[in-house]
Amino acid sequence: MSKLFEISLKHSKITIFLYFIFSIISFICTLKFLEINTSTESLINENLEFKINHNNLKKEFPILNNNILIRVVGKNTDYVNEISSKILKELRNRKEITFAYSPTLDTSLTQNFFNLLNQIQKDEFINELYTYQPFLSEINNNPKLEGFNNLLELTLKNEDEYETNLKKFDKILSKFSNSLENKTIVNWTEILQTSSEIECFLIIGVSDSYLKKNSFDEFYSFLKSFQTLYEDRVKIDFTGGLMIDHEEVSSVAHNAIFAGFLSIILVGFVLWLAFRNLKIILSLIISILSGLLITMGLSTFLVGTLNLISVAFAVLFIGLSVDFGIQICSRIIENKNFYNLEKIIKNNVLSIFNTLFIAAIPSMIGFLSFMTTDYTGLSELGIISFIGLVIGLSTNIILLPSLLKEFSIKKRNVKKDQVINAKYFIFITYVIKNKTYIFFLLFLIVSFTLLSAKKIAFDSDALNLKDQKLGSVILAKELIENNPTSDYVISTLIHKDDESSFIKLDELRKSENIKSFFSYNDIVKNYQSDDLDYLKFLLSSSNSKFYSNISEFDRLKRYLNMISSLDIDKSSMIAKKLLNQIDVYSINDKNSYLVMQDLFFNDFGVLIKKIQSFGDIEEKNVESLPEYYKKRYFSDSSFYRVEIFPSTDVSKKENLKNFVKDVEIYFPLATGMPMVQYYAGEIVIHSFIKAFTISIVFLLIFIFVIFKRLVFVVFCLCSLLIATIMTLFLMILFDIDFNFANMIALPLLYSLGISYPIYFLRRFLELRKLESVISSNTPKAILFSGVTTILSFSTLAISQHNGTSSMGIMLFISLSMTLLASIVLLPIMIKIYSSQLN
Repeated sequence: MSKLFEISLKHSKITIFLYFIFSIISFICTLKFLEINTSTESLINENLEFKINHNNLKKEFPILNNNILIRVVGKNTDYVNEISSKILKELRNRKEITFAYSPTLDTSLTQNFFNLLNQIQKDEFINELYTYQPFLSEINNNPKLEGFNNLLELTLKNEDEYETNLKKFDKILSKFSNSLENKTIVNWTEILQTSSEIECFLIIGVSDSYLKKNSFDEFYSFLKSFQTLYEDRVKIDFTGGLMIDHEEVSSVAHNAIFAGFLSIILVGFVLWLAFRNLKIILSLIISILSGLLITMGLSTFLVGTLNLISVAFAVLFIGLSVDFGIQICSRIIENKNFYNLEKIIKNNVLSIFNTLFIAAIPSMIGFLSFMTTDYTGLSELGIISFIGLVIGLSTNIILLPSLLKEFSIKKRNVKKDQVINAKYFIFITYVIKNKTYIFFLLFLIVSFTLLSAKKIAFDSDALNLKDQKLGSVILAKELIENNPTSDYVISTLIHKDDESSFIKLDELRKSENIKSFFSYNDIVKNYQSDDLDYLKFLLSSSNSKFYSNISEFDRLKRYLNMISSLDIDKSSMIAKKLLNQIDVYSINDKNSYLVMQDLFFNDFGVLIKKIQSFGDIEEKNVESLPEYYKKRYFSDSSFYRVEIFPSTDVSKKENLKNFVKDVEIYFPLATGMPMVQYYAGEIVIHSFIKAFTISIVFLLIFIFVIFKRLVFVVFCLCSLLIATIMTLFLMILFDIDFNFANMIALPLLYSLGISYPIYFLRRFLELRKLESVISSNTPKAILFSGVTTILSFSTLAISQHNGTSSMGIMLFISLSMTLLASIVLLPIMIKIYSSQLN
């Protein structure tokens, strides 16, 4: 390398030209071939058993693969259903669609929806119906309007709670109002729904072959066009793995580009503070950008894609590369005379080359250790970062000196350097004198951290790493919040003739971690429940008289007047509107009152009949079950897919572990989101422990080899351990948990942070006195190289993507603590043992 450096410096113009050409070629290749893969599933090795099980499920039940959920929301049922039907029709005409289905629009599903609930869901639904039973019975056992008036009267008499209870009538009165306005029959099934808006769900599957041959962009634009087309009448949202991953690409790419530009700006600012020399700063920035482009070009050919972890490599490169450059420039400007610039550059670069190479090796090994793990996201980052370190070091050794020579940099005023060095000298002297207080404070921090370490958890929910402002992520989290068990379901495959597996299911049901399970058998068999039978009995008696006397309308208007005068926000406004509509609609003849009663209550009997049919299985209903549901639970090769539901909150790691382990006892090949989430978390943790162990072992050996003194190994290790404790302390203090992305900080703390103690100790060996080191440019160079690296990495923290942001925050904290330990605590340790070091 030294020979190559001398040749490149001698022919500096040719060197700069060649780097320019390589950079342009790399940039073009990157734009053309480099892709961003935002799939969280691809972050883990596909050959692991739990991933194989998950893929086998998708092969057996292809209807579960590449699903997109579309939600159409509006205030008007007719609008929502009409628009949803149009969208469904258009989707079914698309060649890339394997199926398009709407459970909301499917009339056969309306008749069978109760049978598609699992045992626990059926029990919960019946319990909820019991809360409506008095209301339903009162209307059912009287002429309909009379029964309704009885309920209103009872509510108004209860003065203590009438305001709260009247709000429960808001939806019904609004439906009555809309019925008169549009002359449509009130849908009583909708009245019992908790949502104030009308929702229609559409589910589609996208062909694997289409996705392999085409970009998802065109189909994504097609889907999004529905939002613009119907935005005046309904709100349309999308979610699903394909939608989230696609929207993540633009989000992650935008954030990465922004972080890169911001990183360059912040680095430039720190370089100005460090050197106050535009030629030096320009040389450093050109070297950084050239090295970055070449690294991107090589990564494009060697790796091909960036994932959610490796997309951060650009700011990592900037932070690492500038570190080398600052050390070189700081050493050069230490010279008092610039009479022969080329000779000065040559001598100083050669003198510091070994130190730079030694400081870079642990980082290289640290990144190479990532490649040995099953965490693909980390492994690919390791490859790219290793390439970046090699390119960054070589660029600073070869290109940067040539730029400094051609720009003819001049000696800057050393007074400002002397001022900085003097202030640092005073500060360190003061710290050393008060080392007892420093060690006491450290003791308190270490004690607190060790006692509170269990507060730091690992968040294995991949959805929490996403950009939380994306529409697809918002809808996914909303649906999970409304139905927490919707995604936390384990699936296992059982052949229809395998009776032993059904016996295992009955055994599994006894576990306190299992709430229920659901299979195709639950759809086609009768549901027996004493609670349901009693509910049907309570609703079985019915008044044969449908129409109420005309006087009941006078009674209704009287109650509406009372509600209007109560001035209860929405309730009074709705009551007043309905009262005016009834007055306008009625023209004092009997027929108009009959028509209004038909509009209000004609569908009420349909609701009662539907409840009476719950649990009863008819052969014709089974045959009419939608193919969508049949294919979700029964495969072409005669396998049932059984869904197993948890009884506890499995967002908590311990509950998730218990749920997964209990199922595995009986069904070791089971899969589903809980399995993937649990084992993916385990893989990530084990991967970082493995990388961390390799880094630590290598560091201990490496430091001993280069310094050949055990005390120097202890100095380096203590600096890093203190930085680790301080990092964990701040995580506890600010309630920061580990996740798939930010765990990278701890291995990097050691593999990157070790360079600071190495720079300091190597200069100490050269100058032999701590005071000489403190007075030299070395502490300032360490400080500014550390600050540029930290600021570069911290630009990731402003990303809207939670994973990238958490990575930036953790890298900022960990490397800040490493820098602090190296320039504050390390000198204290050297001073204490100085008599033994010479």
